[in-house]
Amino acid sequence: MNGRLKEICARVRPCGVFADIGCDHGYVSQYVAAHSLAEKVYFTDVSAECLAKAEKLLAPFVAEGKAEGALGNGMRALPVRPDEALIAGMGGEEIVNILSASPFAADRLILQPMKNTDKVRRFLAENGWKTEEDVVFSSGGKFYDILTAERGEESLTEDELLFGKSNLALRPAAFTERLRAELFGIERYLSKAKSESARAALEDRKRKIEEILR
Repeated sequence: MNGRLKEICARVRPCGVFADIGCDHGYVSQYVAAHSLAEKVYFTDVSAECLAKAEKLLAPFVAEGKAEGALGNGMRALPVRPDEALIAGMGGEEIVNILSASPFAADRLILQPMKNTDKVRRFLAENGWKTEEDVVFSSGGKFYDILTAERGEESLTEDELLFGKSNLALRPAAFTERLRAELFGIERYLSKAKSESARAALEDRKRKIEEILR
């Protein structure tokens, strides 16, 4: 299991029903079932090919009735409401679309968007979710965001929506490293920016990052 998946698994809490939405190969579902972190594990995917791979991996747990696969889009493929749901390895907009279709379909969420994390944060804050953790971690030379959230009310500042409440409060090393890398990229792009609007957007982002790094 790679570092990214280990970070996800580390955030799973013991629960009654766990759902892995967009399970891909099913490695997280296997971990949850093997470590008895849930009484029942549901794993879903829109791809029949991916679901078949996960079903093969989880076959012993499926045979015991501890796990069950479902082909379909988002949480609508689930036969029951999970206590905890994982949505990982896809873009932030896709995660928002899944949650928008089933806004109250779980009590706790583990989310690992590959991009557009700010859109996920905004959706959570505007739809009755309270963030427990929202941090950057690194694995294999890449940076990733991971969030956990429970039902509740929360008001976030614009900077917290853009960068993550936990990141700003705790300043994990991966967060500052990613900001420095982004700042370096902005400097390069500024020299190539042709339109005034593009340059203004880059300059604004640069100022925000510099303020945080100070």
